Amino acid sequence: MKNKKDSDDLNQEGINQVLARRLTESQRIAHIGSWEHNLETNETFFSEEFFRLCGLDSEKDSADFELFFSILHSEDQPLLKKTIAETLQSHKPFNIDYRIILKDGSIRYIRSLGEIIPDSAGNLVILSGTSQDITDRKKAEETMKRTESLYRSFIDSMKDVAFLKDDKLRYLIANRATCDFLGLPVEEVLGKTDFDLMHEDAANACRKTDIKALTSSNGIFVDEESFGDTIFETRKFQIRLADNVFGVGAYITDVTARKRSEEKLQESEEYTRNILDTVDVGLIVVDRDYRIITANNAYRTQIGQQFDDKIIGKHCYELSHLSRRPCFEAGEECAVRGVFEDGVLHTTVHKHINRDGKIQYMETKAFPNKDKAGNVTSAIAVIHNITERHLLEAEQLRTQKLEAIGTLAGGIAHDFNNLLQGVFGYISMAKIKSSQPEEVIRNLEQAEKALSLSVNLTTQLLTFAKGGNPVKKKIYLQPVIENATKFALSGSRCDYLLHLDPNLWQAEVDEGQIAQVIQNIVLNASEAMPEGGVVDILSENITLLHEGRHVRIIIKDSGIGIPEAYRSKVFDPYFTTKQKGSGLGLATSYSIVKNHGGSIKVEASQNNGTSFIITLPACESEILKEKTIESAIDMQKQNGRILLMDDDTMIRDVALSMIELLGHNLELASHGEEAIEKYQVAFLSENPFDFVILDLTVKGGMGGQETMLKLQEIDPNVRAVVSSGYSDDPVVSGFPDYGFQGMLNKPYTIKELKECLSEMIN
Repeated sequence: MKNKKDSDDLNQEGINQVLARRLTESQRIAHIGSWEHNLETNETFFSEEFFRLCGLDSEKDSADFELFFSILHSEDQPLLKKTIAETLQSHKPFNIDYRIILKDGSIRYIRSLGEIIPDSAGNLVILSGTSQDITDRKKAEETMKRTESLYRSFIDSMKDVAFLKDDKLRYLIANRATCDFLGLPVEEVLGKTDFDLMHEDAANACRKTDIKALTSSNGIFVDEESFGDTIFETRKFQIRLADNVFGVGAYITDVTARKRSEEKLQESEEYTRNILDTVDVGLIVVDRDYRIITANNAYRTQIGQQFDDKIIGKHCYELSHLSRRPCFEAGEECAVRGVFEDGVLHTTVHKHINRDGKIQYMETKAFPNKDKAGNVTSAIAVIHNITERHLLEAEQLRTQKLEAIGTLAGGIAHDFNNLLQGVFGYISMAKIKSSQPEEVIRNLEQAEKALSLSVNLTTQLLTFAKGGNPVKKKIYLQPVIENATKFALSGSRCDYLLHLDPNLWQAEVDEGQIAQVIQNIVLNASEAMPEGGVVDILSENITLLHEGRHVRIIIKDSGIGIPEAYRSKVFDPYFTTKQKGSGLGLATSYSIVKNHGGSIKVEASQNNGTSFIITLPACESEILKEKTIESAIDMQKQNGRILLMDDDTMIRDVALSMIELLGHNLELASHGEEAIEKYQVAFLSENPFDFVILDLTVKGGMGGQETMLKLQEIDPNVRAVVSSGYSDDPVVSGFPDYGFQGMLNKPYTIKELKECLSEMIN
C-alpha cells in the first residue's frame, strides 16, 4: 500500500502534467512561446511553441541560446545582446522586436518580453521571457505606413486646400496647401478648430459652411468666397461612417485666374456683341441642328422680333420663314445647308416673312465655322435686306424687257402683217371659189395655218415679256427650231444652215419657251457677225450614261467669240458686252432650260466663233406625228350639256357657234357669279351640266379659280376646264391641283375644242 505522502505526490504530479499540457495548448493557440535561461547553471528551456516559432524541431534540436542566436538576423543581433545585457545589469524588464531567418530562408518578425526572476532560493539568476510571431502584424503596419505615406504624398501634392474635420469641426487631416494657407505647421493644425487658427469672423464663416455641409440633404455644399483679391471655390461634403455623419471634408480651389479669364471673356463677348449690334446687316450663328446660337439686333429687326424676345435656341427657319420645316425641304436653296455639306462659302437669295406677314428679300452669305480638327461645327450667316434692290431690279427688268420688245417690234410687225396677208388672201380666194368646195377647204386650211403661226408669234412675245411656268406637251422640235431661227434672223444680214435629224426624238416641253431660247441664242449669233455670216444649227439624239435619252441642239456662229474672262458670266443676269444689250436673253434662256430639266453651256474662243449646246430630256415614248394638212374635221355629233363662262362677247359668240356645230347644248355666262347661279339652278333640276368651261381671268368680276371653288361647294363632283390666253398663272400649268380636269389655251381651233369636249364627255 502507498502511504498518504506518496499519494499526494502522485496527485500533484498529475496536476502538473495537466497544467503543462494546457500551457502548451495555450501557447500554440496564441502563437506565444516561452523560454528560460539559468545564468548560474547555463541551462536553457524552450517551450514547444518557441521551437515552432523558430522553425526548430524539439525532437532533434536542443534548447540552446547559441542555436537561437544563429537564426537571429545579423542586423538585429547587436541590439538584442545589448538589451539583454542592460536587463541583467538593471534588473528591468525588456520588450524588443527582431527578425529571425528560418531554414527555408523566410524571415519572421518576433516580439520578445523578458525579465530577471529569482530561483527557488530567491536568487535573481533566471532570465525568463515569452516570444510571439508578429510577422502578419508587422506587414500590416508596414502596409498601413506605406498607404499613409502615399496618401500624405497625394494630398500634399494637391494645389487645392484639402482637409477633414470631425463632427466637432476639429482638423483630423490637413494637407500642405491647408497648412500653407493657415501659415502653420501640420502639428499645430491637427486637433484644432478654426477658432484656434484664424480670426473670429473668418472662423464663423468657415463654421457656417461646415454646418451647411453636415446638415444638407445631399451632403454637398458649394460656395464661392473672396479673401482680398483671391477668389476661392469651396466644395464641402459629409463624411459618413456606418450611416452616421462622422465629419466634413473639403476641397478649396483658387479660381482667381479662371474667374479673371471668364470676366475677360465676358468683356470680349460684350465688346463683340456691341460691334455686331452696330452693323446694319443681320448676323446669326447656326448650329448643325439649324438652331440659332447667336443673333445680332439687326437680325431681330429684320424678322420683326423685339429685342427681349427669346430667339436663341430656336430654328432659323421658324423665325425667318415662319415655317415648321427647313427651307431646303420646301425645295429652296439653303446657304447654311450648303456650308454644312461642303464647308465652303454659299450665297442665296430667300424670301423671308416677318411677324407682320410682310415679304422681304434677303441675300444670305453663309460661312463655315470649324473646330481644330477642321470639322464644320456651325455656320455664320450674314443676311442683307435687298428688298429695295430686288424691287428696283424687277422694275428695271420690266423696263429692259419693254425696250427689248420695242427693238423687236419692227420685225414682229413685218412678220405679223405677212401672216395676216396670208389669212386675208386665202379667205378672199375662198369667197371667190365658193363654187369649188375642195379649193375652199384648201384655202381655209392655209389661212388657219397662218393664224396658227400668228398665235405662236404672240405666245413667244408674251413669254418674253412676262416669263411663266412651262406648260409642257410632247412635240417634235424640228419645226420649233426652224421657225424660231427664221423669226430671229428676219431682217438680218445672216443666213442659216439646218442639220436637223429627221428621226429626232420627241421632247415634253413648252413650245413657246423653247422657241424663245432658240431665238435668243440665234439673235446673239447674228449680232456676233455684224458683217453677215452663217449660223449652223444641229440637232441629234444622245443617250447619257445615267440620265438616259436626250435631245441635243448645237447653235454655232463664226463671229468674234467670247473672251475667256467673260465666259463664266454669259448666263448672269444683266451681264452684256453690247452697248444696247439688256443682259437678259441668255439669263432667261438658262432659266428656261433648267426649268425643263436640261442643261445649256457655251464653248468659245476669241475670234474663233461661239457654240451654244442645249440638252433636253427626250420622251421615253412618242405620239404619232400630226398630219401637216388636216382633212375636214369629223363632225360626228355628240350631245353634251355645257356651261361656258367668259367675259369677252366675241369669245362667247365664237364658242357658241363652234360648240353647237359640234352638236352640244351650250349656255353662256359673262362672269363667275352668273355661272354659279346657272350651275346651281341646273344642278337642282333634272337637267344638270355635264361640265363647265371657265375663263381664268375676268376683268372686274369673279374669275375661273374662285368660281371653281364655289362650284365645288355646290357639287363636289363638278367637272371643269380652265381656259386662258396666257400660261403664266400656276392654275394653267398645274390645273389638276386646282380641281380642273382639262385646260384650253386661247386661241383654240375647233379641232382642239372638239378633242377637249370629247375627252371630258368620254
